[in-house]
Amino acid sequence: DRIFEAFEQVQDEKRVDVKGTGLGLSISNQLITAMGGRIWVESTLGEGASFIFEVPFTMATMAAKTTCLEIAPKVAANFRILVVDDNPVNRTVMLGMLRKLGIAAQTANDGLQAITSFEKDGFDVIFMDCQMPNMNGYDATRAIRKLSGGDQVVIVALTANALAGDRLRCLEAGMDEYLTKPVNRAAVSGVLLQSQSKLADRAVA
Repeated sequence: DRIFEAFEQVQDEKRVDVKGTGLGLSISNQLITAMGGRIWVESTLGEGASFIFEVPFTMATMAAKTTCLEIAPKVAANFRILVVDDNPVNRTVMLGMLRKLGIAAQTANDGLQAITSFEKDGFDVIFMDCQMPNMNGYDATRAIRKLSGGDQVVIVALTANALAGDRLRCLEAGMDEYLTKPVNRAAVSGVLLQSQSKLADRAVA
């Protein structure tokens, strides 16, 4: 009865390592309610839970769709991008948004895999989750910056934390940009456009 309240989490008696802030469902509820919809949960003990929402929409006209596409900024399709996140759903969502921008990307499950991938393939942009097992995004960023080519890559923080000191912590670790979850395609496109400029400046330097 409290699952959609802020900072509430369901604690499994067998696990004490539940991560996160307990804000995800609260934010989802607020967004869906703001759009005139509703969200609810259907759960069976021992089997799992389903979260379902309904939102009323109307079909956009073709003229409106065309206008949106025409004014959308263009992102270079030849970007070499790495998405680092321990959550498979988050990786899938990011890959989907990048595909809609015409960009293919590779993935890594944690900071250690990110370092290995960078050493092997090198990348122009890395979307780096901050909280991950084995090695977090902050330490992975510091390690990548020390590698050959590590001073050129643009590293974008992906974090659910939105407190005043979180952005500073990311920048101090060597990250260039900062996106809070849940991210959308417009935010991803915007940060990639900024990354194009940064990469060009670093290539000249």
